Amino acid sequence: MKWICRIGMLALLLAGVASAEVTSITLPEPGNHLRPGAGAGLTGQYCAICHSTDYIEIQPPFRRDQWFGIVDKMRKAFGCPLPAADVDQVVDYLTHTYGTGR
Repeated sequence: MKWICRIGMLALLLAGVASAEVTSITLPEPGNHLRPGAGAGLTGQYCAICHSTDYIEIQPPFRRDQWFGIVDKMRKAFGCPLPAADVDQVVDYLTHTYGTGR
């Protein structure tokens, strides 16, 4: 009896899907939408590998040590391929453009 009920529910579900109206959506253009500044290109190049740069826009105004901690975590815990030689440039950009500037 259970399988008959499940088949009936599946048939109703499929009938609803088959009669559903097809719609379309327009997705935003992908890309680097960071504020201009020294280091924006480098920051977007590496951050956008894993997530939208919109995540940077919505962060609170962190201090430099906090931005450094976030960048360090992205490199060590999540595998961001940002070379150690470029970390200061990215952290400086984030601090001056999205942080406290200190």
